[in-house]
Amino acid sequence: MNRPKDTATEEIENANTFGSLPLLKSERVWSALDFSWVNVALAIATWAFLVGGATASFVGFQQGIAAMIIGNAIGLCFMVLASTVASQRYGVEQYTILRPVFGVAGVAALVFTVVLITEMGWSSLLGIMVGRATTQVAGVATGMEFDEYGLMVTAGALVALAIAWYILSRGPITIGRLNKFIAPGLLVITALLMVFLVVNTS
Repeated sequence: MNRPKDTATEEIENANTFGSLPLLKSERVWSALDFSWVNVALAIATWAFLVGGATASFVGFQQGIAAMIIGNAIGLCFMVLASTVASQRYGVEQYTILRPVFGVAGVAALVFTVVLITEMGWSSLLGIMVGRATTQVAGVATGMEFDEYGLMVTAGALVALAIAWYILSRGPITIGRLNKFIAPGLLVITALLMVFLVVNTS
């Protein structure tokens, strides 16, 4: 027995919207502003603070700023243009665009490597950092000392990973809405840190 036409149409629309098929501008669930907020939130990531702090510790604050702008901002600009422009113009996910270059098997190997090694490892590292931050905050609040390799670190990391998984499982609409608040908050924190560093190093 055939399904009702409206149900089949809805399933096709969902497959187009949340799958890897090309999308028209009217079919996309993110506006240009949503896309910008998500990218801002991703750009101001933990690794940026870690790399920035390490760079400044080697060459100093002013030289570190110059190195980050020249090495990251300018270099990443070309990488972003290579993937973002095509994805935005044609509505095709970047790994799909890479299939003519690397082939289906090559893209699958690339995705498998990135997801398995980079993303899982980095997610674990971020979870541990959240767990240690939780331990430090709890120590300051209670006046007690907690083991930096103790159970609280593990619990904090698992809770952080569970929250991240839940948010991602809700789909791109929830991610877009959430980043409308996260991205401006990160911008404010980054601006305050920049002012603090400039005042104390100039």
